[in-house]
Amino acid sequence: IKTPSTSGGQIEPPLPFLNDKEPVGYRWTKDAGSAGGTPARIKGLIEEKGITRTWEGKTYKDIIHSVVELEYNLFGTWVSMGVYHFYCAKGIGLVKNHNEINFEGEPIFSNASYLVDYTIK
Repeated sequence: IKTPSTSGGQIEPPLPFLNDKEPVGYRWTKDAGSAGGTPARIKGLIEEKGITRTWEGKTYKDIIHSVVELEYNLFGTWVSMGVYHFYCAKGIGLVKNHNEINFEGEPIFSNASYLVDYTIK
């Protein structure tokens, strides 16, 4: 499935960010379509597994931290445009994500989202 982007290209969702069967250090690259005719790809990395973190007063255990980088091919060179950190706790799901949009390696926007409540049935 491809969806139109705001720049007239097509981007392929969803953004793969978790593979719980692979070890720390596992890397992947996926074609992400194009934006305005510029090829895009994502590169992923499982950075940490089995970690414990506390955010917003809540402690989460057995977290997998993965990093996904969005790159565009500008004049034959892949250039990073954004870095996305995902923290998934076993049995809960996504508990935090932190995103940085950058231009030529310099951050221009950063935000983080945290899980504030959940119920497991």
